[in-house]
Amino acid sequence: MARVALVALTLFAAGCAADTPGKHATVALMADIRACDEMNFPTYMEETKCRNAAEDRQRKYFDYPDLLAMRQKKRIELSRRADRGEITFEQGKAEWDKFFAEIKVEVLERDARKRKAR
Repeated sequence: MARVALVALTLFAAGCAADTPGKHATVALMADIRACDEMNFPTYMEETKCRNAAEDRQRKYFDYPDLLAMRQKKRIELSRRADRGEITFEQGKAEWDKFFAEIKVEVLERDARKRKAR
């Protein structure tokens, strides 16, 4: 259940569109990410490839593809560092959480600017 909430929050932070096709894409993305979670990947990078591929399949439904690209790039960076033993899982998670919070703020600011422009 926590994973589902995390996935939903992830979609929010990338600015997933709220139209009907976007809602279906959200469900599909959540299913793809759950499938990634159920696999036993030998490296963090292999899991990252699975998650990024899942997001790429639904990319057209994200309001802010630049933020999605930033998130994917950060995920790759952290995976590489973890696989090399440069950071622990906990350090990577802390860095991800800080980065993710910044992305969420950016989404909120962009959404507010859109509403104001209407």
